[in-house]
Amino acid sequence: MATGPIARGKRDVFLAYARNNATLAKAVDRFLRSAGLSVWFDQRDVPAGTLWLAAAARGVAQAGRLVILLTETTPRAWLRAEFDFAARTVARHPEVEVVPVIREGFDAGDFAADLERLDPVMLPRDKALLEDHLKLLVARLSVPQGMPSMPPPPQGNPYPGLRPYGLADGRGFFGRERETVEATARLGTQAGGDFVRWLRVEGPAGVGKASFARAGLAPAIVRGAIAGGRGDWRVIAMRPSEDPFEAFAGAAVTTFNDLRPEAVRTLLAQPAGLADLIREGLAPDEGVLVVLDHLEDVLSAADTESLDAFDGLLADALDDFDQRLLLVTTNRSDLVDATLAALPRCADVARRHAAVLALGGLSRSGLRDVIEGPTRMVGKPLPADLAQRIRRDAERFVSAPARLSWMLQALCRGPRPTVGRYEALGGLGGGVARALDQGFAQLGDDDRQRTRDLLTALVASGRGRSDLPVAITWDEALVAAGEGPRAQALIQRLASPEAADGEPLPPALVQLTRDGQVDHVRLGHSALLSHWPTLSAWIAADRAILERRADVEQAARGWLRAGADPAALPQGPLLALQAGDDLPEDQRRRLRASLRTRTRHYVEQAEAAQRQREADAKAAERAARDRAEKARDAEQRASRAHVRRLRLFVALGFIGAGAAAWYGLDATRREAEMRERVEWASQQRAQAVEALRDAEAKHLAAEQQRKAAERERRLTEHERRAADRQGAKAEQSADVVLMFAVEAAVEADEYFSRIPGNDGRYARRMYAEAVRARLESRLAEDPDNRRLRYLLARQHGLIGDLAADEGKHRASAPSYEAATEVIDALVALEPDERYVRAQAEAHTRLGRLLSNTRKGPDDPQAAVDHHRKAVEIWTTLAEASPDDRALQAQLADTRADLGLALMQVEGQGEAATAALAQSVTETRALVRANPSDIELIHALARRIGRLGEAEAAQGDFAGAVARYDEALRLLDPFTNMAEHRSLIRTRASVKRLRHFAKAQIK
Repeated sequence: MATGPIARGKRDVFLAYARNNATLAKAVDRFLRSAGLSVWFDQRDVPAGTLWLAAAARGVAQAGRLVILLTETTPRAWLRAEFDFAARTVARHPEVEVVPVIREGFDAGDFAADLERLDPVMLPRDKALLEDHLKLLVARLSVPQGMPSMPPPPQGNPYPGLRPYGLADGRGFFGRERETVEATARLGTQAGGDFVRWLRVEGPAGVGKASFARAGLAPAIVRGAIAGGRGDWRVIAMRPSEDPFEAFAGAAVTTFNDLRPEAVRTLLAQPAGLADLIREGLAPDEGVLVVLDHLEDVLSAADTESLDAFDGLLADALDDFDQRLLLVTTNRSDLVDATLAALPRCADVARRHAAVLALGGLSRSGLRDVIEGPTRMVGKPLPADLAQRIRRDAERFVSAPARLSWMLQALCRGPRPTVGRYEALGGLGGGVARALDQGFAQLGDDDRQRTRDLLTALVASGRGRSDLPVAITWDEALVAAGEGPRAQALIQRLASPEAADGEPLPPALVQLTRDGQVDHVRLGHSALLSHWPTLSAWIAADRAILERRADVEQAARGWLRAGADPAALPQGPLLALQAGDDLPEDQRRRLRASLRTRTRHYVEQAEAAQRQREADAKAAERAARDRAEKARDAEQRASRAHVRRLRLFVALGFIGAGAAAWYGLDATRREAEMRERVEWASQQRAQAVEALRDAEAKHLAAEQQRKAAERERRLTEHERRAADRQGAKAEQSADVVLMFAVEAAVEADEYFSRIPGNDGRYARRMYAEAVRARLESRLAEDPDNRRLRYLLARQHGLIGDLAADEGKHRASAPSYEAATEVIDALVALEPDERYVRAQAEAHTRLGRLLSNTRKGPDDPQAAVDHHRKAVEIWTTLAEASPDDRALQAQLADTRADLGLALMQVEGQGEAATAALAQSVTETRALVRANPSDIELIHALARRIGRLGEAEAAQGDFAGAVARYDEALRLLDPFTNMAEHRSLIRTRASVKRLRHFAKAQIK
């Protein structure tokens, strides 16, 4: 029975409410106090500088009733966190009555049965009827009555066993209240005004970091414990895997389930993608809490590109000004330095935006709370002697949380818990190991060997540090467990062990998780490494295999990072070592089965290349033998031929002696003929020299005539230019006064731009409007004055620029359109080069405005039309001045704008790709002519990246990856140059897009 008002402590009521219900909460507080009830209300009872969570804990400990205010706008996450808090409060203070107060329109959903048991008080939406219903609430709070208790956790057993507590296990999470208060104090707005958005929870293995982050700290933040926090929090909870970026993207898709998955992934692939997702996907009073437990898992990441993208995604969001992001990470204290070294950008951000909480073992009061609180909550309190025995044993273990959770779960499953049953289970020191050994003994011989192979594949050798659990994919786990249907059934059995009624549930040896789009297998709990001597013995026996596997994994990662060059694959003795050829057959089999898929492919490719080299060597040896045999045969044939030739020479000698006599008689005749031929050739040479001299004389005369004509042309050109200069001076003098006035306006605008704040912007806008009005008045008097038309178009453009600079994009559109209209009419009358350039600039400006991709183009087809007009004009100008690099650059730039605009129009994907490809070709030509121009290189890389996006949108992900690779090659030389931050941001964006495209190919 309830004890009535002010039965305990100093307050009748503790009023709990979500922040978006603050107005109604104030009204309820005023009414209850006017009725004479003492109310704890945080807006009044939490002094400045006081920690909200600590004040709330003291307040509810002093109250007789816990009133929970619920409306149709109450966030579901807050409701779950507040109900879990209420259940823990009742477990500690059974005399507290929980009174839900529900306004009409509230959807109870999964909480309907719980609320019905608590006999809620209903409030109407009509304010005129509110007072009558509040009187019923006062009556309920003022008169003692039966107090229905909070329901226990849904499974009836408040302990999760040998697995971490999750986001949904907050109701049974006890023992870390002091640490939770300390953690919330280090997040959010600090005393000096700084906003800390990253809390790094560090501690030894098995101390309960993941459980604390998910079931303790996250619900406290959702309840409103952070100074400067939000009223409604979305929680992204994940654990990094071999592909941390994809794991994060998959968790974000689940959390932002009101957005299309492809939209979430596209946003995350952009620079500052998480910050953009928060700005575009959340209401102003919403926030995102990211919980990354076991951050040290990034040390086993297989994909370095994914790791870099993950690092940049978090660092960019933490560095953003938006305070709607909070990050909580857990990290083994002995791996902190290595983890931050793998995430260099996050390490840099940590110095500015992070706080550290060192989480140790449970305190004595925390141990008492863990042992007694959940059992009281389910109505099965432990005997005093048993609770004291467990507390005494737990004080000896730093990793007590995991041992405690399993032991208390086992005690709650069986008959009445006693000290004897506790000892029969093995106590805290040996209970987990005994249960694991018993479960392992129930397996057949073959399954025991498969289990050993699988579990050692889930461990990475620490080499001087503690060993580290790792995640492997489902397919890799099947290979490690021996493959086939039997391996699949064994993994499922190890992940979901069964026990008879009343018997303790054996700990799960493995856990199955889904990270992003990939199923992974992990150890059931990292505490298995220290709590199960059998596993420790296997690891010690297989230490050489684990270290060999680590070496091969590292070699494979280095080979992949260097470009996967087939020529760089290991060979010879190194390959034999990495393939395990020096190991006994059983160890070699287990080494090969435990390799990751990418490493197995690396070794298999190296072995295939080695076999090919050996086959090539054998073929070369056979060819050499064949060539040697052919050489011997040829030598023998040559020897026989030499003998035949000697015999022939002897015979021919006799014949030659007779022939010589005949040739001697004929020599005199042939000499006379030769002399005649020489004389004829001398005559021909003399005639050719004479003809050459005549040709040279004619060429000289023609050259003299050409030079005279050139002098005449130059004289004519000089006279023409003098006439042009005279005409230009006459034309300039006609409007000298007007030009002076416009120049004065430009100088005045520059002066006004130096005035800070809204005053300067107002002065610039007013002065620009005055000049425009004066030009329009002057043009009305002289409508044929083309120079005035040109100046008016420029002034319209200036006014549009001023509006755009202030972020008023819609206000700038009329000015840009007016500039375009005036300059188009002027060019139609006189296509002067100045006017044509201004026309191209006007259409380019208006096209870019209409292509605003942040809020989406209002009229994408109009943007395309203006860009096409601008491209047409710039093309004409560039063809007329092919050596003008500035014109060529402007044409390439505008054509790229056209491609981006076409991407916004449905059905124009191919046209967009063509325009971007042409822009890339033009920019590449400019880079070849100016290879040291960094801005041009940056522009080329951006346009190649955009071309990749267009190809990806068409479904050509392989082509997109090739484009991204080309862009990265251009940007890589600038990676370490801090002065080129824009290039570094572009590179990070391209890497994310490449990663996304590769994921689509897979």
